[in-house]
Amino acid sequence: MEIRYDIPNKQQSPNIPIGFSGGLYDKGTKLVRFGYRDYDHTEEFSYDKQGNILKQTITNNTQKTIRQGAYDIDDRTKIFDNTNYIYNTDGYLSSKTDAQETTTYTYGTLGELREVILPNNDKITYLYNSNNQRTAKLINNQMVALSLMEELYAIGLLIAETTTTPSVKFTAKLYNCKKIKGAKMNIKSTVTLSNGVKMPKFGFGVWQINDGDEVANSVREALRAGYVLIDTAAIYGNEKGVGEGLQDFRRDEFFLTTKVWNEEQGYDKTLRACEESLKRLDVDFVDLYLVHWPVKGKFADTWRAMERLYEEGFVRTIGVSNFTQFHINEIYKNAHIPPMVNQIEISPFITQVPLREFCVQEGIAVEAYSPLGRAKILKTPQLIRIGEKYSKSPAQVILRWHLQNDIIPIPKSSHAERIRENADIFDFELSADELKTISALNQNKHAIKQTFFQFDEQGSVIL
Repeated sequence: MEIRYDIPNKQQSPNIPIGFSGGLYDKGTKLVRFGYRDYDHTEEFSYDKQGNILKQTITNNTQKTIRQGAYDIDDRTKIFDNTNYIYNTDGYLSSKTDAQETTTYTYGTLGELREVILPNNDKITYLYNSNNQRTAKLINNQMVALSLMEELYAIGLLIAETTTTPSVKFTAKLYNCKKIKGAKMNIKSTVTLSNGVKMPKFGFGVWQINDGDEVANSVREALRAGYVLIDTAAIYGNEKGVGEGLQDFRRDEFFLTTKVWNEEQGYDKTLRACEESLKRLDVDFVDLYLVHWPVKGKFADTWRAMERLYEEGFVRTIGVSNFTQFHINEIYKNAHIPPMVNQIEISPFITQVPLREFCVQEGIAVEAYSPLGRAKILKTPQLIRIGEKYSKSPAQVILRWHLQNDIIPIPKSSHAERIRENADIFDFELSADELKTISALNQNKHAIKQTFFQFDEQGSVIL
């Protein structure tokens, strides 16, 4: 990949904002990503073998537009069988336009079991799956599966579908929606980060999983089990294997995190480190890029590089790991983009409540590595007793505790059965008293002894 810059000519392009624009080109010199440094606007392109544009994705702060079809290589104003999709800021399809017609969509309340009141006041109760698709309806107090031939909507309950053609405009399916039961959390549930990107609330970590087939197979197993968030790091030494495991899946089927390591920090080194990680992972961008540790004298310059990578589209979100309130406040002194995520060690034995509360106050999502702590935590009587109540293991109870405390856990395993078991935590809910019982286990003890490096009095790594 190659980055190129230019300055738009306002006289030639009056609708283009002034400021640097950056383009990412592949080895065949085709533009694959384009964006403005001082304007929230990016464009992505995909091509067929003849070089025609098959897909153009335009994203700005108000909507996302996908133009899909084939553009003539010599005259790209000439479009064959093109369809234009526009999504709203929540990621829902808001309109679809082709050569014949335009269809607009409006969405109602999310929920698992929903009662729909039709215009004639008839009531129908529908069941929605984990992807919020209508899959069954209640008939004589029995759930009857629906044929998937009828239109399904990936997110949300459709309340209006309006189709307009050159000669007629009509509205099909106009419902008044009443929520029966609150939306149920599932493995694909997300939290919206401070820049609007939706990050999965539950993930899969690959620390200490060997590079090659072991980590590749583990990633495949996790994604097939429904995981979306995959977390790795340059220092883990397995980015290449992670990338191999991702090859069987579409890019929009996973949310990928990696991290810049301590020796690679500093402005220029961080830019190069990200480029190398992208090569090893075999992707054009990562969804989340983290500063792995706060390195004394370097993490501020590292953050400047993170901001540039974000502005140029190589990373969708940026954050930190192992940062304290002191380190985050230090970043604030010069940053113009605040951290969106702080990944820290959290388990019932080290709850880190003050730091978590600070992050919530600052709009920073909290992610937990080593969410299950040390092995002996799984023998804790309180966890065993709670698990027996729900027919769950202590590990599943702990992971559920994370979710209900708005913490994003990333458990790791290379065993298929354990990978699936860790994800089987969305069919029960801990009570308020049970959450307090688990939180009371706090000992402020790290699962991993922090003996890898030397620290100063503020907790910064000294190289």
